[in-house]
Amino acid sequence: MSKQRARGFTIIELMVSVAVIATILAFAFPSMRLMQTNSRMASAANDLATDLKQGRAAAVTNRTNFTVAAQVGGWSNGWQATFMASTDAAENSVQTQRMALQKIGLPPGTTIVQSVNPLIFNGVTGRVTDNAGNSVDVVFRICNSQISNETGFDVMLNRFGRILIQRHTNSTVCGS
Repeated sequence: MSKQRARGFTIIELMVSVAVIATILAFAFPSMRLMQTNSRMASAANDLATDLKQGRAAAVTNRTNFTVAAQVGGWSNGWQATFMASTDAAENSVQTQRMALQKIGLPPGTTIVQSVNPLIFNGVTGRVTDNAGNSVDVVFRICNSQISNETGFDVMLNRFGRILIQRHTNSTVCGS
């Protein structure tokens, strides 16, 4: 009877396999993290653009001004849209401020920089103004402070309420 040799892997084969897997992971992990960060920023940009569109549409539909303002601490902490509504249809009704939408809590490290606060959508024309009533074009710069080499996004809102989301073409825009 011949002895059958046990089948299996040698220690050298196992070490080579582990080294190959470790090398693949070393290259893949940073790319996965960057992809995840870019996805979170894209989500924040889309949320902001959607809420701005909804605020403008509601202002025009209801023929009342909508105010979109940053949460306490700035746009990176979220935003809210409010409007003035009558308590009843009588002539002596009281105008009260009501919340239309609110966004709280952006993904970790996500920053939104924009200097005009609040933005007001005119209920008659749909135009965008600042608090003083001046028509404004606004750019929201969305970046992530926790990772370098990310490109970030701009959400651009022109004075007529048109919104455009644009991805930065290089990482220097966010100051990485």
